Amino acid sequence: MKNLLLIFGCWFSLANAQVPSLSSSVRLDVAQWNIEWFGDPTNGPSNQTTQLNNATQLISGLDVDLMGLCEISDSVYWNKLLSNLTQYNGTISTWSQTQKTALIYKKNIFKLVYSKHILNQYSTDFASGRLPLEVALETTLNGKTDTVYVWVIHFKANIGTTTQKSEAYNKRYNSSVYLKNYVNQYFRNRKGLIMGDWNDDFDKSIFNNNTSPFVNWRDDASYLVPTYQLSLKGQRTTASYSDAIDHIAVTPGLKNYWVKDSVFAFYANAYIGSFSSNTSDHFPVFTRFYLNEPNLDITKFRNQQFNPKYFNHQWHNIDQYADTKIKVYNSMGQNFFEGYFYDFIPPNDCLYVIQIESNGKFISSHWIFN
Repeated sequence: MKNLLLIFGCWFSLANAQVPSLSSSVRLDVAQWNIEWFGDPTNGPSNQTTQLNNATQLISGLDVDLMGLCEISDSVYWNKLLSNLTQYNGTISTWSQTQKTALIYKKNIFKLVYSKHILNQYSTDFASGRLPLEVALETTLNGKTDTVYVWVIHFKANIGTTTQKSEAYNKRYNSSVYLKNYVNQYFRNRKGLIMGDWNDDFDKSIFNNNTSPFVNWRDDASYLVPTYQLSLKGQRTTASYSDAIDHIAVTPGLKNYWVKDSVFAFYANAYIGSFSSNTSDHFPVFTRFYLNEPNLDITKFRNQQFNPKYFNHQWHNIDQYADTKIKVYNSMGQNFFEGYFYDFIPPNDCLYVIQIESNGKFISSHWIFN
Protein backbone atom coordinates (compact mmCIF):
# COMPACT_ATOMS: atom_id res chain seq x y z
CA MET A 1 0.00 0.00 0.00
CA LYS A 2 1.30 3.48 -0.83
CA ASN A 3 2.48 5.51 2.15
CA LEU A 4 0.94 8.97 2.47
CA LEU A 5 1.22 12.16 4.43
CA LEU A 6 -1.94 14.17 3.88
CA ILE A 7 -2.17 17.81 4.90
CA PHE A 8 -5.36 19.76 4.42
CA GLY A 9 -7.45 22.60 5.72
CA CYS A 10 -6.35 25.94 7.20
CA TRP A 11 -3.96 26.78 9.99
CA PHE A 12 -5.20 26.08 13.49
CA SER A 13 -6.21 29.09 15.58
CA LEU A 14 -5.51 29.26 19.30
CA ALA A 15 -9.01 30.68 19.72
CA ASN A 16 -11.97 28.32 19.81
CA ALA A 17 -12.38 26.57 16.48
CA GLN A 18 -15.45 24.91 15.03
CA VAL A 19 -15.98 21.49 16.58
CA PRO A 20 -16.52 18.93 13.79
CA SER A 21 -19.73 16.93 13.65
CA LEU A 22 -19.16 13.22 14.24
CA SER A 23 -22.73 12.24 13.46
CA SER A 24 -24.31 10.39 10.55
CA SER A 25 -27.93 9.62 9.77
CA VAL A 26 -27.04 5.99 9.02
CA ARG A 27 -25.35 5.25 12.37
CA LEU A 28 -25.81 5.44 16.10
CA ASP A 29 -23.01 7.67 17.36
CA VAL A 30 -22.41 7.59 21.12
CA ALA A 31 -20.00 9.31 23.49
CA GLN A 32 -19.11 9.53 27.17
CA TRP A 33 -17.78 12.66 28.87
CA ASN A 34 -16.93 13.73 32.42
CA ILE A 35 -17.46 17.54 32.59
CA GLU A 36 -15.52 18.00 35.86
CA TRP A 37 -17.70 19.44 38.61
CA PHE A 38 -19.95 21.07 36.02
CA GLY A 39 -21.40 24.26 37.49
CA ASP A 40 -19.34 24.11 40.71
CA PRO A 41 -16.66 26.85 40.57
CA THR A 42 -15.22 25.87 43.95
CA ASN A 43 -14.13 22.39 42.89
CA GLY A 44 -14.06 22.62 39.09
CA PRO A 45 -13.31 25.33 36.52
CA SER A 46 -13.80 28.72 38.19
CA ASN A 47 -15.91 30.41 35.52
CA GLN A 48 -19.31 28.72 35.30
CA THR A 49 -20.39 30.72 32.24
CA THR A 50 -17.27 29.82 30.27
CA GLN A 51 -17.62 26.16 31.22
CA LEU A 52 -21.28 26.19 30.15
CA ASN A 53 -20.54 27.89 26.83
CA ASN A 54 -17.67 25.54 26.03
CA ALA A 55 -19.68 22.45 27.01
CA THR A 56 -22.51 23.66 24.79
CA GLN A 57 -20.11 24.26 21.89
CA LEU A 58 -18.51 20.83 22.25
CA ILE A 59 -21.70 18.78 22.63
CA SER A 60 -23.69 20.59 19.96
CA GLY A 61 -20.72 20.50 17.59
CA LEU A 62 -20.06 16.78 17.99
CA ASP A 63 -23.78 16.17 17.39
CA VAL A 64 -23.72 12.58 18.67
CA ASP A 65 -26.98 10.69 19.25
CA LEU A 66 -26.32 9.69 22.87
CA MET A 67 -23.88 11.07 25.43
CA GLY A 68 -23.31 9.91 28.98
CA LEU A 69 -22.22 12.70 31.34
CA CYS A 70 -20.47 12.63 34.71
CA GLU A 71 -19.98 15.23 37.43
CA ILE A 72 -23.04 17.38 36.81
CA SER A 73 -22.78 19.36 40.05
CA ASP A 74 -25.28 22.22 39.78
CA SER A 75 -28.94 21.81 38.80
CA VAL A 76 -29.20 25.38 37.51
CA TYR A 77 -26.35 24.88 35.05
CA TRP A 78 -27.65 21.44 34.09
CA ASN A 79 -30.94 23.07 33.08
CA LYS A 80 -29.08 25.82 31.23
CA LEU A 81 -27.10 23.21 29.33
CA LEU A 82 -30.26 21.37 28.28
CA SER A 83 -31.86 24.66 27.28
CA ASN A 84 -28.86 25.39 25.03
CA LEU A 85 -28.89 21.91 23.50
CA THR A 86 -32.23 22.23 21.72
CA GLN A 87 -31.83 18.97 19.79
CA TYR A 88 -31.50 16.93 23.02
CA ASN A 89 -33.55 15.77 25.95
CA GLY A 90 -31.84 14.62 29.12
CA THR A 91 -32.23 12.73 32.38
CA ILE A 92 -30.09 13.07 35.50
CA SER A 93 -29.49 11.06 38.66
CA THR A 94 -31.36 12.12 41.79
CA TRP A 95 -29.19 10.68 44.53
CA SER A 96 -27.68 13.08 47.07
CA GLN A 97 -24.05 13.04 45.91
CA THR A 98 -22.97 16.30 44.29
CA GLN A 99 -21.28 14.67 41.29
CA LYS A 100 -24.32 13.39 39.43
CA THR A 101 -24.44 11.31 36.27
CA ALA A 102 -26.74 12.09 33.36
CA LEU A 103 -27.66 11.08 29.84
CA ILE A 104 -28.61 13.29 26.91
CA TYR A 105 -30.24 11.87 23.78
CA LYS A 106 -31.59 13.26 20.52
CA LYS A 107 -35.28 14.08 20.61
CA ASN A 108 -35.91 12.99 17.05
CA ILE A 109 -34.44 9.50 17.62
CA PHE A 110 -35.28 8.48 21.18
CA LYS A 111 -38.16 8.66 23.62
CA LEU A 112 -37.57 8.16 27.34
CA VAL A 113 -39.20 5.02 28.74
CA TYR A 114 -37.78 5.29 32.26
CA SER A 115 -34.78 6.44 34.28
CA LYS A 116 -33.81 5.00 37.66
CA HIS A 117 -30.99 4.04 40.00
CA ILE A 118 -30.02 0.43 40.56
CA LEU A 119 -28.03 -1.70 43.01
CA ASN A 120 -28.75 0.48 46.02
CA GLN A 121 -27.89 -2.47 48.30
CA TYR A 122 -24.25 -1.98 47.24
CA SER A 123 -24.26 1.79 47.69
CA THR A 124 -21.05 1.90 49.71
CA ASP A 125 -19.00 0.26 46.96
CA PHE A 126 -20.47 2.62 44.38
CA ALA A 127 -18.45 5.57 45.72
CA SER A 128 -20.73 5.91 48.76
CA GLY A 129 -23.89 6.46 46.77
CA ARG A 130 -22.96 7.17 43.13
CA LEU A 131 -25.26 4.41 41.93
CA PRO A 132 -25.51 3.42 38.27
CA LEU A 133 -28.11 5.43 36.37
CA GLU A 134 -30.20 3.05 34.25
CA VAL A 135 -32.05 4.61 31.31
CA ALA A 136 -34.35 2.91 28.81
CA LEU A 137 -34.91 4.66 25.49
CA GLU A 138 -37.44 3.71 22.83
CA THR A 139 -36.43 4.06 19.21
CA THR A 140 -37.24 2.63 15.78
CA LEU A 141 -34.83 0.07 14.33
CA ASN A 142 -35.37 -1.74 11.07
CA GLY A 143 -38.91 -0.39 10.96
CA LYS A 144 -39.72 -1.86 14.37
CA THR A 145 -39.96 -0.32 17.81
CA ASP A 146 -37.01 -1.35 19.96
CA THR A 147 -35.39 -0.31 23.24
CA VAL A 148 -31.81 0.72 23.93
CA TYR A 149 -30.64 0.51 27.55
CA VAL A 150 -27.88 2.73 28.93
CA TRP A 151 -26.08 2.58 32.28
CA VAL A 152 -24.12 5.73 33.16
CA ILE A 153 -21.58 5.08 35.90
CA HIS A 154 -18.94 6.90 37.94
CA PHE A 155 -16.85 4.50 40.00
CA LYS A 156 -14.72 5.34 43.05
CA ALA A 157 -11.72 7.56 42.31
CA ASN A 158 -8.09 6.60 42.91
CA ILE A 159 -7.30 9.27 45.51
CA GLY A 160 -5.93 9.58 49.05
CA THR A 161 -3.32 7.60 50.91
CA THR A 162 -2.04 4.23 49.71
CA THR A 163 -4.52 2.54 52.03
CA GLN A 164 -7.38 4.68 50.71
CA LYS A 165 -6.37 3.95 47.12
CA SER A 166 -6.30 0.24 47.88
CA GLU A 167 -9.82 0.50 49.32
CA ALA A 168 -10.95 2.46 46.28
CA TYR A 169 -9.50 -0.22 43.98
CA ASN A 170 -11.49 -2.88 45.85
CA LYS A 171 -14.65 -0.78 45.54
CA ARG A 172 -14.14 -0.43 41.79
CA TYR A 173 -13.67 -4.18 41.53
CA ASN A 174 -16.78 -4.92 43.61
CA SER A 175 -18.89 -2.37 41.73
CA SER A 176 -17.78 -3.86 38.43
CA VAL A 177 -18.82 -7.35 39.54
CA TYR A 178 -22.20 -6.21 40.89
CA LEU A 179 -23.04 -4.28 37.74
CA LYS A 180 -21.86 -7.00 35.36
CA ASN A 181 -23.89 -9.66 37.18
CA TYR A 182 -26.97 -7.43 37.08
CA VAL A 183 -26.67 -6.59 33.38
CA ASN A 184 -25.87 -10.18 32.50
CA GLN A 185 -28.87 -11.51 34.40
CA TYR A 186 -31.53 -9.14 33.07
CA PHE A 187 -30.23 -7.45 29.90
CA ARG A 188 -27.71 -9.77 28.33
CA ASN A 189 -29.59 -10.10 25.05
CA ARG A 190 -30.84 -6.51 24.97
CA LYS A 191 -29.15 -3.64 23.20
CA GLY A 192 -27.21 -2.03 26.00
CA LEU A 193 -24.37 0.44 26.65
CA ILE A 194 -22.43 0.81 29.89
CA MET A 195 -20.58 4.12 29.83
CA GLY A 196 -18.95 6.48 32.26
CA ASP A 197 -15.91 7.45 34.25
CA TRP A 198 -14.71 4.03 35.43
CA ASN A 199 -11.76 5.71 37.19
CA ASP A 200 -9.46 2.87 36.16
CA ASP A 201 -8.09 1.22 33.05
CA PHE A 202 -8.84 -2.08 31.30
CA ASP A 203 -5.31 -3.29 30.51
CA LYS A 204 -4.03 -2.91 34.07
CA SER A 205 -5.07 -0.86 37.05
CA ILE A 206 -3.82 2.67 37.61
CA PHE A 207 -3.31 1.60 41.24
CA ASN A 208 0.03 -0.11 41.76
CA ASN A 209 -0.14 -1.79 38.32
CA ASN A 210 -2.61 -4.27 39.77
CA THR A 211 -4.76 -6.48 37.60
CA SER A 212 -7.52 -4.37 36.07
CA PRO A 213 -10.61 -4.39 38.30
CA PHE A 214 -12.66 -4.81 35.13
CA VAL A 215 -11.36 -8.13 33.86
CA ASN A 216 -14.86 -9.56 34.24
CA TRP A 217 -15.94 -7.28 31.39
CA ARG A 218 -12.73 -7.37 29.41
CA ASP A 219 -12.23 -11.14 29.33
CA ASP A 220 -15.85 -12.11 28.65
CA ALA A 221 -15.84 -12.63 24.88
CA SER A 222 -19.61 -12.33 24.68
CA TYR A 223 -19.34 -8.66 25.73
CA LEU A 224 -17.43 -5.89 24.00
CA VAL A 225 -15.41 -3.00 25.44
CA PRO A 226 -14.60 -0.79 22.41
CA THR A 227 -12.55 1.63 24.50
CA TYR A 228 -10.18 -1.16 25.54
CA GLN A 229 -8.45 -0.28 22.29
CA LEU A 230 -7.51 3.06 23.84
CA SER A 231 -5.90 1.20 26.73
CA LEU A 232 -3.89 -1.03 24.42
CA LYS A 233 -2.68 1.97 22.41
CA GLY A 234 -1.70 3.87 25.54
CA GLN A 235 -4.10 6.69 24.74
CA ARG A 236 -5.32 8.92 27.53
CA THR A 237 -8.82 10.17 28.21
CA THR A 238 -7.83 12.91 30.67
CA ALA A 239 -5.64 15.96 30.36
CA SER A 240 -3.35 15.11 33.28
CA TYR A 241 -2.75 11.35 33.15
CA SER A 242 -1.62 8.87 30.52
CA ASP A 243 -4.30 6.20 31.09
CA ALA A 244 -7.75 5.64 29.62
CA ILE A 245 -10.22 5.76 32.51
CA ASP A 246 -13.38 6.78 30.60
CA HIS A 247 -14.88 3.75 28.89
CA ILE A 248 -17.85 2.31 27.00
CA ALA A 249 -18.87 -1.36 27.25
CA VAL A 250 -21.47 -3.14 25.12
CA THR A 251 -23.88 -5.99 25.86
CA PRO A 252 -23.94 -9.16 23.74
CA GLY A 253 -27.26 -7.98 22.29
CA LEU A 254 -25.59 -4.89 20.78
CA LYS A 255 -22.09 -6.23 20.18
CA ASN A 256 -22.56 -7.32 16.57
CA TYR A 257 -23.80 -3.88 15.54
CA TRP A 258 -20.56 -2.14 16.46
CA VAL A 259 -18.60 -0.41 13.69
CA LYS A 260 -15.19 -2.03 13.99
CA ASP A 261 -12.37 0.17 15.27
CA SER A 262 -14.61 3.22 15.43
CA VAL A 263 -13.46 4.23 18.92
CA PHE A 264 -11.31 7.20 19.82
CA ALA A 265 -10.77 9.90 22.43
CA PHE A 266 -11.76 13.34 21.17
CA TYR A 267 -9.01 15.71 22.24
CA ALA A 268 -11.11 18.83 22.54
CA ASN A 269 -8.18 21.05 23.47
CA ALA A 270 -7.51 21.18 19.72
CA TYR A 271 -10.73 23.19 19.36
CA ILE A 272 -11.36 24.96 22.67
CA GLY A 273 -8.59 27.12 24.08
CA SER A 274 -7.45 26.25 27.63
CA PHE A 275 -9.95 23.41 27.58
CA SER A 276 -8.46 21.44 30.47
CA SER A 277 -8.53 24.44 32.82
CA ASN A 278 -11.78 26.16 31.82
CA THR A 279 -13.98 23.25 30.72
CA SER A 280 -12.93 19.77 31.87
CA ASP A 281 -9.93 17.63 32.73
CA HIS A 282 -11.53 14.73 30.80
CA PHE A 283 -11.96 14.25 27.06
CA PRO A 284 -15.02 12.65 25.47
CA VAL A 285 -14.65 9.08 24.23
CA PHE A 286 -16.62 8.04 21.18
CA THR A 287 -17.74 4.98 19.21
CA ARG A 288 -20.28 3.99 16.54
CA PHE A 289 -22.92 1.38 15.71
CA TYR A 290 -25.15 0.40 12.80
CA LEU A 291 -28.42 -0.46 14.47
CA ASN A 292 -30.51 -1.31 11.45
CA GLU A 293 -28.34 -4.22 10.35
CA PRO A 294 -25.73 -6.21 12.27
CA ASN A 295 -22.20 -6.64 10.91
CA LEU A 296 -22.90 -4.10 8.19
CA ASP A 297 -20.21 -3.69 5.55
CA ILE A 298 -19.19 -0.06 5.77
CA THR A 299 -18.82 0.18 1.97
CA LYS A 300 -22.62 -0.01 1.62
CA PHE A 301 -22.83 3.55 2.88
CA ARG A 302 -19.77 4.91 1.14
CA ASN A 303 -21.67 7.17 -1.23
CA GLN A 304 -23.80 8.50 1.63
CA GLN A 305 -20.92 9.24 3.99
CA PHE A 306 -18.22 10.56 1.69
CA ASN A 307 -18.90 14.19 0.89
CA PRO A 308 -16.91 15.86 -1.92
CA LYS A 309 -16.79 19.19 -0.06
CA TYR A 310 -14.10 17.79 2.24
CA PHE A 311 -10.38 18.10 1.56
CA ASN A 312 -10.74 21.48 -0.13
CA HIS A 313 -13.41 20.18 -2.48
CA GLN A 314 -11.14 17.51 -3.96
CA TRP A 315 -11.06 13.77 -3.36
CA HIS A 316 -7.88 12.83 -5.22
CA ASN A 317 -8.99 9.21 -5.54
CA ILE A 318 -9.26 8.92 -1.75
CA ASP A 319 -11.80 6.10 -1.93
CA GLN A 320 -9.06 3.49 -2.28
CA TYR A 321 -7.85 4.38 1.23
CA ALA A 322 -11.29 4.38 2.87
CA ASP A 323 -10.73 1.25 4.97
CA THR A 324 -7.14 2.14 5.84
CA LYS A 325 -6.07 2.90 9.41
CA ILE A 326 -4.83 6.41 10.03
CA LYS A 327 -3.53 8.73 12.72
CA VAL A 328 -4.52 12.39 12.56
CA TYR A 329 -2.64 15.34 14.08
CA ASN A 330 -3.50 19.04 14.14
CA SER A 331 -0.98 21.79 13.45
CA MET A 332 0.00 21.86 17.13
CA GLY A 333 1.08 18.21 16.93
CA GLN A 334 -1.84 16.92 18.99
CA ASN A 335 -3.14 13.45 18.10
CA PHE A 336 -6.81 14.11 17.32
CA PHE A 337 -8.05 10.82 15.84
CA GLU A 338 -7.04 7.20 15.34
CA GLY A 339 -9.17 4.81 13.34
CA TYR A 340 -10.20 4.24 9.73
CA PHE A 341 -9.84 6.93 7.09
CA TYR A 342 -13.46 6.40 6.17
CA ASP A 343 -14.65 7.44 9.65
CA PHE A 344 -12.68 10.68 9.87
CA ILE A 345 -14.63 13.85 9.05
CA PRO A 346 -12.34 16.91 9.06
CA PRO A 347 -13.56 20.37 10.03
CA ASN A 348 -13.10 23.18 7.53
CA ASP A 349 -10.99 25.51 9.66
CA CYS A 350 -7.98 23.49 10.78
CA LEU A 351 -4.86 21.98 9.29
CA TYR A 352 -4.35 18.27 9.86
CA VAL A 353 -1.61 15.79 9.17
CA ILE A 354 -2.74 12.25 8.39
CA GLN A 355 -0.41 9.30 8.69
CA ILE A 356 -1.41 6.17 6.76
CA GLU A 357 -0.73 2.67 8.09
CA SER A 358 1.40 0.49 5.86
CA ASN A 359 2.57 -3.01 6.76
CA GLY A 360 1.44 -2.53 10.32
CA LYS A 361 3.36 0.72 10.85
CA PHE A 362 2.30 4.36 10.61
CA ILE A 363 4.70 5.99 8.16
CA SER A 364 4.47 8.82 5.69
CA SER A 365 5.61 10.28 2.39
CA HIS A 366 4.72 13.75 1.15
CA TRP A 367 1.43 13.91 -0.67
CA ILE A 368 -0.20 17.28 0.03
CA PHE A 369 -3.79 18.30 -0.62
CA ASN A 370 -4.08 21.95 -1.62
